Amino acid sequence: MKLLTHFFLLISLSGLTGAAIVGHRTPDLTDVSEVGNPLEVNDIADVLAQAVIKRSAPLEITESDLNQFLEASLIGRQKGKTGELVTFEKTLVDLEQGVARITLCWLTHGHRTTSSLDLQIGVVDGKHRIEILRGAYGRMPVARGFLLPILPAFRSLATACDVEVKSILNMTKIQILKDKLVLDPRF
Repeated sequence: MKLLTHFFLLISLSGLTGAAIVGHRTPDLTDVSEVGNPLEVNDIADVLAQAVIKRSAPLEITESDLNQFLEASLIGRQKGKTGELVTFEKTLVDLEQGVARITLCWLTHGHRTTSSLDLQIGVVDGKHRIEILRGAYGRMPVARGFLLPILPAFRSLATACDVEVKSILNMTKIQILKDKLVLDPRF
């Protein structure tokens, strides 16, 4: 019985070690359209406000414009005891067919650590709702329940982008396509 307990403990610790290694490996972010020319930042908040007011034509926001806007407008910082060890690097949005992946990147002694959420927009009772599908720590995909420790960071991001998120959710039709977000404000 004691041998069986030790064997189970060894297997469990090996699994946790493997998960920690995979979780700290940086995912491949080469498909994500990052910042282009920092001098030509489109003010997405203003573009969305104009689209909501005019309601005249569909609006396309590219992945690179979105990431460029986030780079220019967000300033992240790490709070608490980990603030001395970890610095917030950036937020990236990867748009795929029907899914938006939001990735937060931190630097720990020069090593990039990431956490990401996959979001989908659906309609419930005539209103757009954002649903969390799944997430990942580094390259390790995890179910929604295991994302609880990182949710405060994503809530802070949502609070920082509250005006833009509300403007997007006020659109009549929202489509997430490969590398672009198509918003239709027309009735």
